[in-house]
Amino acid sequence: MRPLVIRFGRLGDMILLAPLLEHLHRRYGEPCTLLGPGPWSGQLYSGHPDVGEIVQVNARHRPLPLSPQRWRMVQVLRRERGAPVYVCETEPRALAKIRRMLQLARVERQRCLLITDFPDFADEHWIDRLLRFAVQTPSAMKEGERTTPP
Repeated sequence: MRPLVIRFGRLGDMILLAPLLEHLHRRYGEPCTLLGPGPWSGQLYSGHPDVGEIVQVNARHRPLPLSPQRWRMVQVLRRERGAPVYVCETEPRALAKIRRMLQLARVERQRCLLITDFPDFADEHWIDRLLRFAVQTPSAMKEGERTTPP
């Protein structure tokens, strides 16, 4: 089972995802599918052992009907509908777009975790918050699905 990670952040935000990606790879036994901004996501994580597939969107602010890249993300979400989805986005406008894509892909809400659903602590480093997020399990995960390191 390949976990999906969604983050529409800038370059620094994407770099900070590395520990989360490593943890999820070990936990689920498969490298992650990363849905993020481009072109730096591909350049940053191409060939990375914790990332199996990268789907990029270069025009994050383009409306969904006019964005073939965002429609490709919807197709990937639809294809991987049974996978756990970790949404690491905190910006409200980007979150609204991500929620719309998840809805169009018919991904069950119980398969998704949004980092904004978990409290952030004062003076907590973003990496610590991401690692705390990575140990969470979507409520729809079935008994017997791999959720622990080998």
